[in-house]
Amino acid sequence: MTGNIGLITYLVAAVSFALLALLLVLQWRVRPLGTSLFLACTASALWSAIVGLGTLADYPPVQLIQVAELVRNIAWVYFLLQLLGLQTDGALLTLRGRDWRPLFYCGAALALVVVMAPMLAPLLGSVIGYEATLALWLAFALGTLLIVEQLYRNASTAERWSLKFLCFSLGAIAAWDFFMYSEALLFRRLDPDLWQARGLVNAVVTPALGIAFARYSSWRGKLQVSRQVVFHTVTLVGAGIYLLGMAAIGYFLKFMGGSWGTVLQLTFLVAAATLLFSLLFSGRLRALLRVQLSKHFFSYRYDYREEWLKFTGALASLSEDVAEGIIRTMAPLVESRAGLLWGGSEGQPLRLLAHWEMSIPE
Repeated sequence: MTGNIGLITYLVAAVSFALLALLLVLQWRVRPLGTSLFLACTASALWSAIVGLGTLADYPPVQLIQVAELVRNIAWVYFLLQLLGLQTDGALLTLRGRDWRPLFYCGAALALVVVMAPMLAPLLGSVIGYEATLALWLAFALGTLLIVEQLYRNASTAERWSLKFLCFSLGAIAAWDFFMYSEALLFRRLDPDLWQARGLVNAVVTPALGIAFARYSSWRGKLQVSRQVVFHTVTLVGAGIYLLGMAAIGYFLKFMGGSWGTVLQLTFLVAAATLLFSLLFSGRLRALLRVQLSKHFFSYRYDYREEWLKFTGALASLSEDVAEGIIRTMAPLVESRAGLLWGGSEGQPLRLLAHWEMSIPE
């Protein structure tokens, strides 16, 4: 199984999109775009799982894989058209004042005929041919790229800050599909390396999709991504990338180290693991990571409702030495380990009211 690259890459993609769908279920308050977005993520997760598990069979279920890919493509195009309509017309189901659904449904039905032709009628399948199926996937990839380009082009400067991660992630998936199927149409065969890497490409862009869901202003207030969820997700992803890098270096040391190879590899991996745990438990690094996440991925420094509830709850529990308790309550908000509290009346010099874990200044 360790040599089955396709199984690993596509299952990673399946888990990634499933987590996105789960996040939407847990955090999304029902809004017009919520349903189509959830269905698109779910379709991507199912498609990835079917492709990955299909690699275990002696004869992969090609028809099932193609139907799953068609459903996934239709779901994402439907979502993008809704988003484009919301951007241009202020309505989900119209573009430039016209309902886009009839044309979309006709195109989806035609695509279904192309994909299902070999299964429904062998003669029809031979007429349509392998090239027609590849052309269909190329059309989906090109259509996705065009819609993404229109979304970004029509966006204002402020909206582009919100949309760029969505455009980047879906554009990257569509661009990879376009490249892979273009080469397949040219050489009349799919490149197995490109096909296997496709799963990993889909998995890699899911964090960017999550950021896009949190950023886009039209969804804000409908999708509330917990800062704790983002913090722990980034920490886990970073730790995973670190471990992969260290494993690669360890393998290189074993390969190049001769008789010392195994010793060098084990020593290096122990040192790398020790460094990782020391970094994970570093208060300064955690504070820096929180600041960077808040600065780049959120429009507000804090989740104010959560912080206010914690603050008022902590103040209500104070029984004695209220001034010092205020410092202890405020310190975690700014990732501080000590503090001073000053106070005074208007027109009077400030005086020290309390100190906590910090010496009194002279």
